[in-house]
Amino acid sequence: MGIACDIMKKTTYGGHRMANAFTYIANGKMYLFEDGRDTELNSRVLEDYITKVKDAAKRNEWKYSGSGAAFTGTFQPGADAESRVASVYSRIHCLGQAEGDLVYSLEIDRACGIYRRFAEGDGKEGIVLSSCDAAYRDFDIQNGRMVLTSAFGGESHIGVMNLGKTAMQVYTEGDTWDSNPVWSAAH
Repeated sequence: MGIACDIMKKTTYGGHRMANAFTYIANGKMYLFEDGRDTELNSRVLEDYITKVKDAAKRNEWKYSGSGAAFTGTFQPGADAESRVASVYSRIHCLGQAEGDLVYSLEIDRACGIYRRFAEGDGKEGIVLSSCDAAYRDFDIQNGRMVLTSAFGGESHIGVMNLGKTAMQVYTEGDTWDSNPVWSAAH
């Protein structure tokens, strides 16, 4: 089941012109629905991470697989590059739009961030906010400002930041789990 987060009107992603299209999340992946068809949108951040994991596993594969590793007692099932890539956990949590660019929150293994996929520049992406300590899952963007959740240590709080800046001001506190912030109509 998909969650529709944003409706696009005549904007561009990766060189494709869209009219009456929308992006959504299904099973932790992001999709574009256009002209009656679903197309999975890849995250360059995730693709780069998977490439690095695979390369590192291939460099060390000889230590943990094969007859030599079995002989020395260092054999580890699942230590090959393909098994390591298959064990990568990733999930898209939220989608939004800023100035025609797709903005999304992505969790990869133990890190979480918000990334911006630029409409111009052949799918080029940039980091809005990223951390191995805090999880940024929910957000809403309006007029160049983002309201978002920042989860850490069993609590989740609401913060606000300007896109293009890394400073976030946290507005809620205490032993709570705040989620799904949305700008009010008065903003």
